[in-house]
Order: sequence, then structure tokens, then C-alpha cells
Amino acid sequence: GADPTFWLDQAQDATVQDDFKVLWAGDSRALGTEYSGSDPVYSHYAIPGWAAWANYETTGRLKTTDDSDIGLMIYSGYPANQASGYLLSRQPGGSFKLAGVGSSLGGDLGLGVTPQPGSWYRFRVRTATAIEGVTVWAKVWLEGQPEPNQWQALAHDTGPNRLTGGAVGVRSAGPGPAYFDELQVTPINSPLAAFVAVPNHGPPPLAVSMSNRAVNANQFQWY
Repeated sequence: GADPTFWLDQAQDATVQDDFKVLWAGDSRALGTEYSGSDPVYSHYAIPGWAAWANYETTGRLKTTDDSDIGLMIYSGYPANQASGYLLSRQPGGSFKLAGVGSSLGGDLGLGVTPQPGSWYRFRVRTATAIEGVTVWAKVWLEGQPEPNQWQALAHDTGPNRLTGGAVGVRSAGPGPAYFDELQVTPINSPLAAFVAVPNHGPPPLAVSMSNRAVNANQFQWY
């Protein structure tokens, strides 16, 4: 598959790697990886200006084909070689939960959703920065089911090392491919532009070209 524009692949220590491609995910093309090591790998949408992203909501869908580690990074510093961010993920055999990387989160961290291999799960994560600290809301649900009315997790970071903004990325480790699709980042009560990263849909071949185009004055999209 092709390397999508602006996506930066890195190891857990933030060194640059090349683990993520545009892959066929069974029903669509998606950002994916066939990496099967035990240490997580990451890919971030490192478009110029990513470090200033704050107060945004991230949506999309993800799936694995095995009982593996899969997740989403928000407010991440990885593109600047800083192992920091807020993480929505699940460990093998476990359910989705929120956690801090290089920072701390307190509150209701568990979402109570344990994914089944081979199924797409939708997610919605909202992150807001205020003088008092950072708040993260999250929900995950099986695709085809109604979106939950209430947030399943609500966390706060009021510590001295709390993060004020950063990139959006994905994470994977363990057996089996992992896929991420229909990723979208939208500002909440913020003048920041919205960014949409949607890998191509449709049948193979997997080798595709991707470019950014302005959808309107406040949005960019992969196509």
C-alpha cells in the first residue's frame, strides 16, 4: 500500500519507522499496519501546525483481526520526538480506557467496551483545554449500533505536566493487522481549522495516491 501524505510513523521511543500504509481492510481502504511486535508503534498526522491543535473532537472507526493492542493518540507530542499525549486504547484481552502518556489523567477512565476481533468500532473523543486543566471525554461502540447518548469515560488532567495541545495519531502492537478509517478532527469552540483524513474507499488495488485538498475555508480532506 501507499504511504499517506503527512502521516509520520514512529516507534515507542519516537524514532522514525515505516509501519503504516494504506491497506485493504475488508470493506474499504484504511490506514493500517501489519506490525506484530510487542512494543507499540505509532503514526501521527503531522501536517504543519499540528502542535497548535487544541480543543478538538476526533471521530472514526478502528478494528483488529486478533486480540491485540489498538488505540488513538490525542494532544500528542510524538511528531516532535516527545513521548507524550492522551491515549484511548485497549490492551490484549481488555476493554477500552483512557490514559496519559508523559502526563496523568484522573476520573472515570474505563469505557466498559471490549472489542471483538474483526469488527469495526466507532469512537468519539473530545479534548478541551482550560485554565484549570484538560478534560477528555470518550465513547466507543460497535459499528451498526446506535451511538451511546452519554460519554462512557470522563477524565481530567490538572497536573503540572498536563498537555495543552498536539497531534492526532494511532497506535498498534501485538498480533494481527490493525486498521483505522474515516478519521476526522473537528474543532470545538475554537478558531482552529477542521482537518479530515479519510483513506480511499472502494475495491483494490491497494496502491493509491493521496493528496490534501481544501474542502472549504475550514477543512482539508484526503481523497
